[in-house]
Amino acid sequence: MRFRDQPVKLLRDRQLETAWFSLALTPIADTHAHIYGVLVVASETTERMRALKALEWSQQRMELALDAGGIVGTWDLDVRSNRVTTSGSFAGLFGISQEESRRGVRIDAVAICSPPGSRPSL
Repeated sequence: MRFRDQPVKLLRDRQLETAWFSLALTPIADTHAHIYGVLVVASETTERMRALKALEWSQQRMELALDAGGIVGTWDLDVRSNRVTTSGSFAGLFGISQEESRRGVRIDAVAICSPPGSRPSL
């Protein structure tokens, strides 16, 4: 069995704190298939989880600031992959789900979905 990023309460420096671990449990059997133990491999992922939570909090603050300022959202173009990622309600203007836009969509999909009159005439 495997468990990823499981919170565990630990006593560190005489204080109770939450740490996160990824765990792998493997049964240890004898030649007759009788399980007589379990091999537990654990790796601490606390720093990664803290960084992810800090990033999530920062993104929420940015969304709040964008909403408060009446700003539609932000976008980022990866020139190498020709994909654009967006935040806020920016994606909705182009008929793209926020989940899809956070993963990144091809720039031509955004151009095809752009609102009428927003594309320059050639």
